[in-house]
Amino acid sequence: SSLPATISVWIKPTPVLTGTTKTDPTNCNTSTGTITLSGLTKDSSYTVNYSKNGVAQAALTLTADASGNILIANLSAGTYTNFSVVLRGCQSNTIAGPITLSDPNPPATPTATTNAPICSGTTLNLNASTTSIGSITYNWTTTASSGFTSTTQNPTILNATTAYSGTYSVIATLNSCKSLPGNVVVVVDSTPAKPVLSSNSPVCSGSTLNLTSTSTFTGAPSTLSYLWSGPNSFTSYSKDTSLLNVTTAASGTYSLVITSKASGCSSLPATISVWIKPTPVLTGTTKTDP
Repeated sequence: SSLPATISVWIKPTPVLTGTTKTDPTNCNTSTGTITLSGLTKDSSYTVNYSKNGVAQAALTLTADASGNILIANLSAGTYTNFSVVLRGCQSNTIAGPITLSDPNPPATPTATTNAPICSGTTLNLNASTTSIGSITYNWTTTASSGFTSTTQNPTILNATTAYSGTYSVIATLNSCKSLPGNVVVVVDSTPAKPVLSSNSPVCSGSTLNLTSTSTFTGAPSTLSYLWSGPNSFTSYSKDTSLLNVTTAASGTYSLVITSKASGCSSLPATISVWIKPTPVLTGTTKTDP
């Protein structure tokens, strides 16, 4: 009989995946999610295979930690499937999944409010609020021809013009997640410019004082209402007005405010000064003979 011949064989352990855990991304549109594969041999280096949204991803070489877990990091939101590992040429079982990583919920749609309708030349206030809690930022845009934008939660527009009329939208952002837009319609009505005043002053007492006005407001004078005021509690509601048989007490400053009938927006007061000259009056005669 021959001497015994021997041969050594090595049966490599086939890795077995026993489970998975996940952490969702902490911010929207970021790669901050993870998936952990468990059941592996500590300190061993594995080739890791998986798919995202039905597409096979590039294989990773990762080492199991002291607990036999492999952490697949830097994952974005999506559906992950078909997890397997290879160790020394031996492929593990496949965990089909799916494992879904989801971005955080976006903040609630903000409520947008305004102090409009307002008159041009005044201050337009925009306000936004949301029921969501956290470090929330806001972004305003508009369809108005002004092209206004703002990242302030409650922006203020001084001396607003009619170009600021339009729909305003505000989006709230939390953890990079954007809400649906909240909308509000803004109307900035046209304020009439100060009218131009003229008079026939100076005139003599006992005659007629004429006060006249002109305005460039669209559709004037039928689109406007008028309010004159002056000395001796004088008032008039006509575009042009006359004071008959005036006395010197009618001298002074007269003002006119014009108001848009459609919007109620009033101009700044225009003023004009008039002078009523005293008319001399002969009250009698005396004589001296030669």
